[in-house]
Amino acid sequence: MGEVIDDFYDSDAPQFKGKSKEKRRQMAIAAKLQADEAVDLKKKSSERKLNTNPGEKPESAKEYRKNSEPLRKHRERFGDLAKEDWQSVNRKDKTDGLSQKAVNAYRKENPGSKLKTAVTKKPSQLKKGSKDAKRRSSFCSRMKGMKKRLTSAKTARDPDSRINKALRRWNCN
Repeated sequence: MGEVIDDFYDSDAPQFKGKSKEKRRQMAIAAKLQADEAVDLKKKSSERKLNTNPGEKPESAKEYRKNSEPLRKHRERFGDLAKEDWQSVNRKDKTDGLSQKAVNAYRKENPGSKLKTAVTKKPSQLKKGSKDAKRRSSFCSRMKGMKKRLTSAKTARDPDSRINKALRRWNCN
């Protein structure tokens, strides 16, 4: 550990410019611990693949991810993902685009998110220059450009295509 700290003290790297000796020491310790943890995780994953009982199948990648430490911690912190999955909530409510329920589920999974539902009011009901009117016109112009340039003729004509459903929901005529 001492060698790593000395290397950080003597380094000319830009991230250390203006840092005190104590701050460099803290950074060195954090870097060393993080590197050691990464080595341990690699070691554990290789041991997990190699150490299987005779006649037993090695653990699949899907099972390994399912039982991994970060995912387990995430489940402990936020609860079971199957209950709060915003995509399944959105599929169940049969709304074109995100419903308020789906947005709430998404925000629960992703704290700090600023995701909002579509502005579904008719343009005549929106106040000119309001946040909603600007958001709607921005979305409509962006999506119309995408429809024009990035979709096939068949998709552009299909009323059930995702892009047409979105344009309809936002009242982009």
